[in-house]
Amino acid sequence: MAISSVMIDGRRALFAVAVMAAVAVAPAHAGPFEDAVAATNQGDYLGALDILRPGALLGHPDQPQMWDADSRGGFVIVADKLSEQLWNDGASDEVVKSHEADFVLAFEIASGHATSEVFVNWGMRYYLGRMYLFGTGVAEDGERGEELLRQVAESDDEQYTSRAKDVLCVDQGLDEFC
Repeated sequence: MAISSVMIDGRRALFAVAVMAAVAVAPAHAGPFEDAVAATNQGDYLGALDILRPGALLGHPDQPQMWDADSRGGFVIVADKLSEQLWNDGASDEVVKSHEADFVLAFEIASGHATSEVFVNWGMRYYLGRMYLFGTGVAEDGERGEELLRQVAESDDEQYTSRAKDVLCVDQGLDEFC
């Protein structure tokens, strides 16, 4: 009886090890934000916006207590990528206008997150500057856009300083940033 007990315990231990090994190699579902990142990396900006939109809308002023910061920031970034793609592809005004609600939502998010009482979000300020500069989700205001991008270019933000300088140099032709 002791031998069969050891065999049963051995089988249970082997089964437990097999289950743990299967769980360890099973792909984990990443979630909506990671799915949106994957879609963005594949150039599927519309798909990424569709994934991020529910989380981005949760932070709308009508629901101020619930929001998903990753979805909201990601939504702004992907909307900018879509806007740039439409521009580069020479999309018609009709096609651009079909995405206006997304661009307006991205503008609302960037406006609300560019500056807080605690800190300046240089990334959101960068995207807000681009929105003003190119009239994406807001009436075009080159002066306001350039002002925001200058602030980012002169900041110590490692990621967005060079991006702002590129926009000011290449798109605006400002030699001081080239």
